Amino acid sequence: MSNQLPPSRALTEYGNYDNHSDFERLFGLHDKQADDAWELPYTPRDQMIDFHQRKQRFAFLICHRRFGKTVACIGELVIRALYTTKKNAQYAYVCPFRSQAKAVAWQYLVDMTQGIATDVKVSELSITLPNGAKIWLSGSDNINALRGLYLDGCVLDEFAQCRPDLLDAVIQPCLLDRKGWLVIIGTAYGRLNQFYDYYEKSKEDEEWYHADIKVLDSGIIPHEEIERIRGAISEAKFNQEFQNDFSAELVGTYYASIINEIEQLGQINKDTHWQPELQVQVAFDIGRSDNTVAWFWQETPHGIQVIDFYTNNGEQAEHYIKLLKDKPYDYSRIHLPHDAKAKTFATKKSAIEQFIDGFSERETQLNIVPKLSVEDGIEAARQLLKFTHFDYDRCYYGVECLRVYRKKWDDVNQCFMKTPLHDYSSDAADAFRYMAIMANKDYLPAPDPHESINNSLARGREYSMNQLFNERENSMNRNNFKSRRI
Repeated sequence: MSNQLPPSRALTEYGNYDNHSDFERLFGLHDKQADDAWELPYTPRDQMIDFHQRKQRFAFLICHRRFGKTVACIGELVIRALYTTKKNAQYAYVCPFRSQAKAVAWQYLVDMTQGIATDVKVSELSITLPNGAKIWLSGSDNINALRGLYLDGCVLDEFAQCRPDLLDAVIQPCLLDRKGWLVIIGTAYGRLNQFYDYYEKSKEDEEWYHADIKVLDSGIIPHEEIERIRGAISEAKFNQEFQNDFSAELVGTYYASIINEIEQLGQINKDTHWQPELQVQVAFDIGRSDNTVAWFWQETPHGIQVIDFYTNNGEQAEHYIKLLKDKPYDYSRIHLPHDAKAKTFATKKSAIEQFIDGFSERETQLNIVPKLSVEDGIEAARQLLKFTHFDYDRCYYGVECLRVYRKKWDDVNQCFMKTPLHDYSSDAADAFRYMAIMANKDYLPAPDPHESINNSLARGREYSMNQLFNERENSMNRNNFKSRRI
């Protein structure tokens, strides 16, 4: 079998096959292959033939666990990339996390392109084909790596667990100028996410291909295995992951029921606005390798009003200091996590020190959030949520993160762990937990007037930026004096 790609009319702009014989040749369904064709080492399941032969630019696949949707979509990417007529074509396979993409899809991509890929880069999870087309894997956890690219085709895997802003803010713009195609795949994950929204949209929109494949209908998994799985997990989880049941309540979440409740009560709305006469507080979760998140709120007679939300990654403290100053808010307090005391390699200063320097001219108080157990922090967040109003437009992403924040699942013991799952929602949830700790005054330790500023700061006492700046300057002077004496 030759590795040279023959001229072919098999694929049209979005990868449609001109006729069934072309389809059979490309996917290896003939007993005898053409001498001049490269056979893809993938044979589609019967349920996937319509998907591969679709005419729509957009496709939605909801398939039960262990169906093989990842293999099918990698095969689709490879065939379309091989036979594209576009120059310097680019294709992407995106999971919630880059590590997840590497674990579930990378080996399939390598195996399917073995012997034909001209360049394989493990470090960037990419392969290049003889026609110059490139396929690479990525994760929604590093959203900045996706910005500004063009894509001729993209697969979004486990879309319900990807960042809520991934598709609209990043992927759609990547597809625009090249009229790239899009495939969304995953399993049911409740109704309060974009995956369900596109599930409904794809059923009615003629521009979308729609497939809903349940385990009891597919014939892929033997009946005895289905019954074994059914007996090992709850009925709700079985229906959710194997029968594509969106109505099953998302189990294991910390805040979903409360958020649903306050949403029905009108506490998540477009009328929760910044009130200039009231001061603003902000709580940070400062990520080093993860995202940095900030919640902005005001205390009112009617409860907590969350007026703003911000997230970014790869930026130093000076970026967030500028962000705060550029906003029109009058800050009463800034709350930083306990690990903000660590110095960065780039600046040789801690985030605390940089915030002190940045706000030394303002009478803004700085807090280090006291160290509480995650369980206590989550309980504080639960209590605060009941009395919290959110600005719908500014806080949508953050609220959705809180809604899906959940416990980690133990596949071995088939139960939830006590610890939270670390995914795209974690950083926003951590920052809100810090906010809740500081907003619930009962959680703050009693101040000790005999403590030094540094010690009491670490315990959660608050001081003005001027006080902290002066203390830092005095400390530096004392150290310099000692050095001179030595």
